[in-house]
Amino acid sequence: MPASLGSQLYNAACDGRTNDVQRLLKEGADVHWANENGVTALFIAAYNGHDAVVKTLLGANAAVNEAVSNGWTPLYIAAGNGHDAVVKTLLDANAAVDQADSDGATPLMIATLCGHLEATKRLLDAGADVNRSLQVNDSYEGQNILAGATPLLLAVQFGHIDVTRALLRHHPNLPATDADGNTALAMATQRGHTTIVRLLQEHASNTPSAPPTPPVPATSKAKETELMQAVVAGNVAVTTALLDQGVDSRVTNEHVDGLLHLAVRHGHTQLLQMLLRRPDVSSVDCNNDGETPLVLAIKLRHRRFPHQIYNVVHQIADDVPETAIQINANALLGDGGFGYVHKGMYKNELVAVKSAKYAAGANDLYAEINVMQTCNSPYLLELKACGEELLDDAEKLRILSRRFDLATNAA
Repeated sequence: MPASLGSQLYNAACDGRTNDVQRLLKEGADVHWANENGVTALFIAAYNGHDAVVKTLLGANAAVNEAVSNGWTPLYIAAGNGHDAVVKTLLDANAAVDQADSDGATPLMIATLCGHLEATKRLLDAGADVNRSLQVNDSYEGQNILAGATPLLLAVQFGHIDVTRALLRHHPNLPATDADGNTALAMATQRGHTTIVRLLQEHASNTPSAPPTPPVPATSKAKETELMQAVVAGNVAVTTALLDQGVDSRVTNEHVDGLLHLAVRHGHTQLLQMLLRRPDVSSVDCNNDGETPLVLAIKLRHRRFPHQIYNVVHQIADDVPETAIQINANALLGDGGFGYVHKGMYKNELVAVKSAKYAAGANDLYAEINVMQTCNSPYLLELKACGEELLDDAEKLRILSRRFDLATNAA
């Protein structure tokens, strides 16, 4: 039994055989015929980019907005596949520019997601809603897409620079966020899209003159989140810009990791060096595990980072009077061959204080001092200060030193 005229029309439209489409329509083929999945001849022609066939079918009164089971319209699928000519033809036939699928995705969203610049421009010029958002979570090319994503967030997430630029000309809502609270700027920062970050920042600086309702300025908390995301991503330019804007440099995450901790954890050498040069970034604060950035770098077995940090935090040992060092004689931390180590205080800082057990032990302490002062290394004890005192005709030298993790362990 020969195939029905409707299925023949579908197959001809799928293949782009315009003459056969015209013939079948004249023979009475149903222009609205759909296969078992609800796909019409117009939809499959739009899917494959057969503009001449699309025009022929529209001329035969094909339903321009008829959707398949998941809500995709001919305009949606043409935009998603980047068939610019078909998008224009459908828009000229009054296709609904913002008709969404079952997930709330519009033709503009799919065009921006896929990076189709010309289709994006045509949809925007036709009045597509630049601020519509996705209603459910989705995925594309192995990446998760969160509910709340707007066309701008989609373009930014997938790094489509020209599409982002086209969207910005239509003044989207920059502070709009997805379900995780990511703004477009935060998204670009996380993914290292430096050019897009610059575009967004330039656009934000010009928003007072934009015709739509001015965007709500990001809160200080949002800025702090963007700063940490920039550090995690290793983005030196964005991190510098946010710090220069006055964003709190002592911001921490849930583990109380500061900016330097994050730079160390994620292995960002250039960013670490930039942060170490800034006086507003602390290099000695501890996280929840009592780790300074230096201790963390050593624990993670970085080879260069400990030296980078140590060169900044290291100070020349002070020669101080004995009274400057307070020793807790009841808090013995160690008992070695020639010296004792007690808990003490120096300049309001918890330290370990080493003193000779006997006069002859002073020579051993002198040797230890010499090593500490001549071997500038983060892997040796840090010599903070030295004090001398004569007691009962026996010279006793007390060496003040601190292990990097002593402040926590000795507390």
